[in-house]
Amino acid sequence: MTRTAIAHTVTLSQSLCTTTKGYWRLPRELLSDPNIQRAITMEATTLLGKMRADETLNHGAMWYGWLKRMRRQLIKCHRLHIESAKTQLHHLRLRLAAAKRALDGDGDDVSKAADVAAAQLAYDSAKSEHGQYARDRQFDFHANSNERGTSHFFRKPLGTKVPINCVTVDGVMITDEPTVQTTFTAHWRSIMASPQDANPPDHHRRRAVIESLTKRLNLADRDSLDQPITATELCDAMKTMNPSKSPGPDGWSAGFFQVAPEIFSELLFMVFNYQLTHHGRLLPHQRRSAITLLHKCGDRGMPGNYRPVSLMPVEVKVLSRALAYRLARHAPQLIHPTQAGFVPGRRLHDHVTMVQALQHYCTMEDEDSYILVSRLLSYDMVDQSFLFDVLEVNLGANFISWVRLLVSEVDESVHLDSLRTPKLENTPRIRRVLVAFYPDEVVFRPVRHAFGVFSYLTQFVQLAGAWEVDELVERQSHRTPKLKDTPGTLMGVF
Repeated sequence: MTRTAIAHTVTLSQSLCTTTKGYWRLPRELLSDPNIQRAITMEATTLLGKMRADETLNHGAMWYGWLKRMRRQLIKCHRLHIESAKTQLHHLRLRLAAAKRALDGDGDDVSKAADVAAAQLAYDSAKSEHGQYARDRQFDFHANSNERGTSHFFRKPLGTKVPINCVTVDGVMITDEPTVQTTFTAHWRSIMASPQDANPPDHHRRRAVIESLTKRLNLADRDSLDQPITATELCDAMKTMNPSKSPGPDGWSAGFFQVAPEIFSELLFMVFNYQLTHHGRLLPHQRRSAITLLHKCGDRGMPGNYRPVSLMPVEVKVLSRALAYRLARHAPQLIHPTQAGFVPGRRLHDHVTMVQALQHYCTMEDEDSYILVSRLLSYDMVDQSFLFDVLEVNLGANFISWVRLLVSEVDESVHLDSLRTPKLENTPRIRRVLVAFYPDEVVFRPVRHAFGVFSYLTQFVQLAGAWEVDELVERQSHRTPKLKDTPGTLMGVF
């Protein structure tokens, strides 16, 4: 008899392992139950009646309290639903066993064989449904079913959960959990938060630039755009949302509100109006967003190799979408023809063809040219005051007040697996109304004086209050030196 020695290695660490429970999400299988749908509709109708009866009540507090009560009730319903499914599966298993015993005792009885077949079919069906529910609870299933590729990537993310448990610092791989969390948070804070030592923009020169804008809405269109938001607009926006999209930190999916869109749209209309009139900001849970990081490519220890996805409450996205739909009707009158993104009736393919033709022309004619490629989304980098100054050129006070409501006092944090990092301070949060500002992301322009373009971009971004670094890539660099890491972001034509 031989014995094999097995070496064990134990690594002790003094660092604290801080983990938090993942936030609750409404189980989608509950919304397929007609009884639960009727109960949700009845409860929402009762709440709407109370709000209509007395307009002096705090509608925001009533809505928040109602959501808390509904969450407790749905958690209880989900627990009972699971227990009922397990009990039913057990009864079907016993029924199948009894049918098989009866068939074995009576021999080739046709009726007993039919009973066994029926019991087997019922058991297999219930078992399959129960197994599907078990798979639904796994992360891989939700990653493949809930997350959808954006229009930029045209693909679904990887359907496997890979924890962020390492970070590369100065070429060294570090697995210490606090260091990983601190490094990732610091990286995205530097991108999404305004630096404390940033130079204030020149407001006098900024005003001179804004006054040079030539695009103007006529009085009728401006009045139409500035009309009060209606419950019908919220309802139309709510109906167009994907019910299986990942919810925000509050856990309520679009499918929950689509159970009774007419009722919920009127409830949200009253809540938003109350918050705008009495507080000028949304409810705390509506201002809270979770930034999750999806790996794109390359070293998983590099924070820049991840794509941030901000999960916001559906309530906020309903309001943002309603504003965007209203603004989209007038976008062709405001946006320069060279921009196709987010403008109804324009095709991006035409611009791609134009860029390819320009590249071919510059190559054949030996022309110098530069491409300004925005590595980061510019509407997250520009100072809010500049954007509101631009909005005031064509939009009325009522519409702008709704935009301010969306971006006031937001609470944003990065979620690494189950840990919620500290709040990111001084975040612009323009992505809540991203389609309302229409930034150009790529500008192609043949030039002969590269340093003149560099000077122009630098002055422009100082006026806009932008602070992030973009990259100016030169074609045919044998004529002029390459310009890289130019400070600032070039915004499109508003």
